[in-house]
Amino acid sequence: MDVTRLCEILANQADVIARLTADIDDASASVVLKDGEWTMLEVICHLYDEEREDFRVRVIQTLTEPETPLAGIDPEGWVVSRGYAQRAFGAMREQFLAERAQSIRQLYRLEHVNWRTALSHPRLRELTAEQVAWAWVAHDLLHIRQLTELRYLLFQRHTTPYGYGYAGDW
Repeated sequence: MDVTRLCEILANQADVIARLTADIDDASASVVLKDGEWTMLEVICHLYDEEREDFRVRVIQTLTEPETPLAGIDPEGWVVSRGYAQRAFGAMREQFLAERAQSIRQLYRLEHVNWRTALSHPRLRELTAEQVAWAWVAHDLLHIRQLTELRYLLFQRHTTPYGYGYAGDW
């Protein structure tokens, strides 16, 4: 496992998320742009919670305490139970970025570990630290795609009278 490469990718993806959301204000981040889908605020809150309670914890736990059962998480339920809609977008964005920096620091500290160490997951059976780490990367990409779509929908709202068909199809 190339930890340096993993950390570079996670840092680059955090930078993409930061840039995608840099000019979004609290009001815009809270607009429901697609029925039944999360707002930008809810996506950022989700990324923050996942950073702290899912991927980083599970990678480190798999490497250091693979016999310990994983703590339960409820990403879908947290949207309501943790009041994502009532949070401030800018503050949550900064908290996510700070947590990502913390994750990268902790990953760099991992020395002489076996990334193929597995833990038992109720749904996925054997899950290695390496698989969790690369799933972390994939998870970021899914939400980068989601934030990009939400940005585009927000752009459409602000530019409807002007038309943008010349740009090409979405």
